Amino acid sequence: MRRALFMVVAVIGMLSPNAKADIVLHFSFSSGAGTVTGDIYGLTDNVLSSASKVLITSIPAAFAPLAEPDATKWATQLANTFVFDFSNDVCTICVFQALESFPPTGPALFIGPTDATFWSGVPLTGPITFTSTPEPSTWVLLLSVMLAVAILIRSRRRDGVAILPPE
Repeated sequence: MRRALFMVVAVIGMLSPNAKADIVLHFSFSSGAGTVTGDIYGLTDNVLSSASKVLITSIPAAFAPLAEPDATKWATQLANTFVFDFSNDVCTICVFQALESFPPTGPALFIGPTDATFWSGVPLTGPITFTSTPEPSTWVLLLSVMLAVAILIRSRRRDGVAILPPE
């Protein structure tokens, strides 16, 4: 029974879409007016992909608060294309352009491989930096597989079954 449980957890872990280690890409850019930070979700390592969510987590106090911080839900999506190398935190293709309204009367976000612009009445443009971390679902998957292995090892020790063959 325990062996079957372990095998089921292992197969689910290998077939899960999270098995590829989903990554959250954090971005930040600054100018004299302040700093804009955010997170990009749904990208795959070194593969041409579109972000499922571009969440703006902070903007300078001088700008009006955002009605919708997820730029992928804004009315006009002009571009959403990324190729990102997570091991080196390098963006080879980063093009994201979104307007909350068209013609632009509200916020707009433009992300490129080396710089970005947030516009809300006045532009805030600066060089962009990226850092990446695994999504929480990746950690849950990793910990659940480790727990299943620990349970299997504990039960085998308790039953007197050798875990490793004798040398």
